[in-house]
Amino acid sequence: LLLSLLHSQYVAAKLGQEFTEPPPWTMDDVFPDTNSRTPVIFVLSTGADPTAMLQRFAERKGWLPGERLHMISLGQGQGPIAEMLIAQAAKAGDWVCLQPCL
Repeated sequence: LLLSLLHSQYVAAKLGQEFTEPPPWTMDDVFPDTNSRTPVIFVLSTGADPTAMLQRFAERKGWLPGERLHMISLGQGQGPIAEMLIAQAAKAGDWVCLQPCL
């Protein structure tokens, strides 16, 4: 952690702070670049959860819960169900949120 912090400080000092902080974004920014074959993958820190953000985005798009955005919690026995849901969503152009993907 300390080494990572030192690297970030060095890069910020030499190149600028914009090279050490991710730019702000919204699902509205990302959505035009997606399709049924282009996933959005969130790499999250511990405790981060994009579920509420995805649900708000779906609501703004007029998608009813479970209509275009499908949520599934992965755990014992959920793999085959998730695979089926992904295959169906890819054909329909829907979204699937798999949680957690470790």
